Amino acid sequence: MLYINQDYSLSKLRGLVQQQFTRQINASANELDMEQKHILEILTKRIFLEEIIDETVSFNRKLHWDKQNSSYELTLSAEDLVEVFKLRSEIYERMNYGSEFPDIIEGLNFDNYDRHSAIIFCKKGKEYTGTSRIIFDSKQNRLPTDKKHSFEYLRQEGKRFGETSRFSIKKDEGKLSLDFKSIMRAYYDIITNNNLDMIVSSIAKNHYKLYSKFGGIKIEKELNSFGELEGDFLVISWNPYLASPFYKRTFLG
Repeated sequence: MLYINQDYSLSKLRGLVQQQFTRQINASANELDMEQKHILEILTKRIFLEEIIDETVSFNRKLHWDKQNSSYELTLSAEDLVEVFKLRSEIYERMNYGSEFPDIIEGLNFDNYDRHSAIIFCKKGKEYTGTSRIIFDSKQNRLPTDKKHSFEYLRQEGKRFGETSRFSIKKDEGKLSLDFKSIMRAYYDIITNNNLDMIVSSIAKNHYKLYSKFGGIKIEKELNSFGELEGDFLVISWNPYLASPFYKRTFLG
């Protein structure tokens, strides 16, 4: 079973882990039990997963979006969120992105940014086929790309924005696949329904030709790598209120 036994509260589990770690720290090196340390590490990660699930689902339930649009959904349940984490892991392993976006638990790709993100996903029947997220910026929670390019100038201008990331499509059927269109539509809906002014994104430079057709696109920074990923990348911003006729026809029509 994936989840921690619900008979135990997270606080009790956390207390147990802290007690065990204290005992380990106080023990001599010869007394350390490597197997026990491994079990404690797994337990700690499982507690972290439970916290991420609880906070992420709660955050998404507070968001406004077009619930009548059946082409995408937000993660409003633990089951959907875990399937998204599985999909990310599967796709990033296939793309050799594991060094830049590692799994915290094998087969599950998640991180702290999920706590305050709109988690988008697409399904075909029971199969989860695509996902992305918009991380909401706040004073308490800066964005991941801030480590590579500071967005303080946008904050000083009073902009409300988020960052897209973890864009993953299971079957690459071309740049304008159904899942790609659905996720682009979701970006528009979430921004315009949740008092955001714009989003920022990091994209491969060779994808810019398509994004430049969206209207409201601006290059914020050029990068010659993105963490562990080699190649030319762009940090771009998008103001959906300036969306072009091409964007509206292709993604909103």
